[in-house]
Formats: sequence, structure tokens, C-alpha cells
Amino acid sequence: GYLYISDCYDNRIIGSGPYGFRCLFGCTSVAGSSSNQLNYPRTFSFDSYGNLYVADQNNNRIQKFILASNSCSLSYNQPQLCSNTSWYSNATTLLSNSSIGLLPYGIFVDGINTLYVVSRSKNRVFVWPQGNSAPTKNISGNFNNSYSLFVSMNGDIYIDNGYLNG
Repeated sequence: GYLYISDCYDNRIIGSGPYGFRCLFGCTSVAGSSSNQLNYPRTFSFDSYGNLYVADQNNNRIQKFILASNSCSLSYNQPQLCSNTSWYSNATTLLSNSSIGLLPYGIFVDGINTLYVVSRSKNRVFVWPQGNSAPTKNISGNFNNSYSLFVSMNGDIYIDNGYLNG
């Protein structure tokens, strides 16, 4: 397998390959809001097709980079990505601050391509099943300043409660 890293201080996503690391997105290392730029990419997640979703924190958006080519076969929510895998460099803004609020931190795509987003400004998790234009769930609770989340195969959602809360 290969390692993918959100290099938030250089505003880019990098990935390992057989000859070292290569830049995948935001390769100028300059923060920006264009479709091919990122501004503090906090976290990312792959869907079952190999598309990459990025929580672009300081742009208050979720970017979706579509898989362009992959010579390896894909498996159920565990895309088998090869060293020569590529994505289209211009992303689609899937969600913006009007739908998720400010500072999207955590993002997770489950096995059926449902998208989960932690909104720190709204202290909640939004849930978008594949193909929906609006969230079908809006999970709020006794959490604050959450950074990440994980969804198990049986649908249990684990949300961190922020570094201020232990």
C-alpha cells in the first residue's frame, strides 16, 4: 500500500510511491481558494471508487477530487491505488460554509459512500448519503471542538471530544 498525507502547513496532499513522495494536490504550496488549491487541508477520506474528499479548513469547504486513472482494481471501500494513480487536479466544491459552517475538521466516507463531516463551529456532525444534496442526519451531542470521527462497519459513530475536553 501507499501512504497519503495531508500536509496542512504547505497546503497540499502528498502520496508515497515507489520512488518517494509526490505531490497530488495544491502542489504550489501556496494557500488559495481556486479549484486546484487548498488552504490548510485538515483531513481527507477516500470513497469506494477512489475519489478523494478533503476537509479544506480555512476555505470552509469540502473538496472532491475525482479519480482520473488507476490501473489497479478497486475493492469495497478500500480502493487499491497504484503508484501511478492520478486524480483530476481541479476539485469540485462539494460542500461550503453555507451547509457545514466554518472550520470543517473531520471527514469520513463509509463503506456505502456516506459522507460524515464534523463542523467545529456548529458542534455537530452532518451526514450525507451518496447522491443526496442535503444532509439526512444532523448529529449534535455533548461534544465541543471535535477534530475527527470514525464510523464502524455496523454504523457506530465515534467522535473525539476535542483536545480541550480531555
